[in-house]
Formats: sequence, C-alpha cells, structure tokens
Amino acid sequence: MAGSEDRTYTEAEHEALMAHAVQHENASLASAKVELETKVTELTGKVAALEAEKATLEVDKSTAEKALADYTVKVERAAQVEALKSERARAIKDANPALPETHFTPERILAWAEMPNDTFDVVVESIKAAAGTPVVVKESAAFKGGEANGNVTGSEKSPARGFLTVGKEI
Repeated sequence: MAGSEDRTYTEAEHEALMAHAVQHENASLASAKVELETKVTELTGKVAALEAEKATLEVDKSTAEKALADYTVKVERAAQVEALKSERARAIKDANPALPETHFTPERILAWAEMPNDTFDVVVESIKAAAGTPVVVKESAAFKGGEANGNVTGSEKSPARGFLTVGKEI
C-alpha cells in the first residue's frame, strides 16, 4: 500500500481540503485580529489617560511656577523692605532730629520702608517742613505758656512740637 503522500485527490476532495484549511486560517486570523483590536483599544485608552495626566501635570507645573515666582517676588520685596528700614528711619531722624525715640516704633519704621519712594519723599519733606513750623499755643485758665505757673520755657517753638501738632492749636 502506498503512503498518503502518493495518494491522488479528486478535485472535490482537493477543494474541500483547501476550503477547510482556508476556513481554519481565517478563524485563526479573525481571532488574532480581535486580540489586536482589543490591545489597540486598551492602548488607545492608556494613551488618552496619559495625555489627560500630562495636561493636568502641565497645569500643575504652570501653577507651581507662578507660585514660585510670586513667592520669589515677596521674598525679594521683604528683603528690600528690611534693607530700607534703617535707611528710612535715619532719613526721618535727619529730617527732624527733635523727634523722640518713641516716635520710631517698629510699625512706623515698617510702614516707611514699605512706602513707594515718591510717597516717602513727600513724608520726609513734610517732616522737614513741620520741623521749622512753630506751634500755635492757645492759652487758657489752666495753661499759660509752657508751664502751669505761666513761665514760658520755649517748648512751644520745639521742632518736635511743630511736627506733632501742625495746624492744631494746643
């Protein structure tokens, strides 16, 4: 008996075998196609999720960069203000040396340091102007001159008095 290799197939058998082989390969390819389409769908979903995460991270990065820039500006401004404190206190003292030390409170010194330059210049000029302005003293029954007994001590012409009471009657 001859081996199956030597067998001769009829046309119908040959077509049936070929149809079966093609059907088997088509099923195999269809299965592979479904698997690949599933993977493409999964990967497309992952790409979309990564793109969304990237966009969120870019917004977070932008927000963090802005916050850092704002903080840097605040720190630099605080350093400038700190550096201006003694300089501006000295300028006020030079504008009116008669001002008492109690006038130089931390709050005032901070306010002077935080002022824009042109505003501070106006303050210094007004203090200088007030330093030379005599105080208008209004005498009353309880107060005559500079002392209770009526002796004038010259304090009504003090530059500090002028600064502290500009335009006011005492």
